[in-house]
Amino acid sequence: MDAKKLTKLRKDLRTFLDVVVGTRDHPRRRRWCEAYVLGVLLDGQRKSVEPMAKRLQAIDQSDADYEQSLQQFVDQSPWDEQAVLAGLQAWIARQFNADGCLIIDDTGFPKPGERSVGVARQDTGTLGKIASCQVAVTLHLATDRDVVGLDARLDLPEAWTDDPLR
Repeated sequence: MDAKKLTKLRKDLRTFLDVVVGTRDHPRRRRWCEAYVLGVLLDGQRKSVEPMAKRLQAIDQSDADYEQSLQQFVDQSPWDEQAVLAGLQAWIARQFNADGCLIIDDTGFPKPGERSVGVARQDTGTLGKIASCQVAVTLHLATDRDVVGLDARLDLPEAWTDDPLR
């Protein structure tokens, strides 16, 4: 999504985050949570901290150290994963108030290298072949109008679970 569109959606994003993460969180952590989500939504191939920080800095034009602050947010912020997922699922239930069905699927994420958790040469339907990737088991809600993700869990291949050093 380009910066202009994202700016128009900022109020909606804050409302969304109020429901999903809550309003009682520490203001500084909440600010960087919003910045992180904006970084993920912005156009750009790489969604790791450094490239997202550069894109956010280009839009904001402030002196804020986006890279260090985002890295701290990702590495050190305490989050109750179950509470965030419950908030997300409650928001989805209100937005998609319709009959639907749940879809459980595996989703492959092509990923070169060997350091990212779960990366291995494995079969992925996403690419239709064996490739270096991560695979997650995903849960989606499908209605007659939309499909939305509810949850995802990384599936670790035996190369990871059988290696005590990992």
